[in-house]
Amino acid sequence: GGCGQDGAGRSGQGDVEKEKDLLSVKKARELETIVADMSYLNKTKSQMIWLLKQVITAEKNLKR
Repeated sequence: GGCGQDGAGRSGQGDVEKEKDLLSVKKARELETIVADMSYLNKTKSQMIWLLKQVITAEKNLKR
């Protein structure tokens, strides 16, 4: 029967290429996750800064 491999003749090299592709796909997904996390953290940071400004403004108004 057939081995079920795409590359005819080159049995070993096709697998290596496939593994490289899988790794690059995996790395791309990891990068997407990291970028998404970073944008989330930046949003959170912006919200914290806004909140801090609100607190500072409120304290200034209290001291008057």
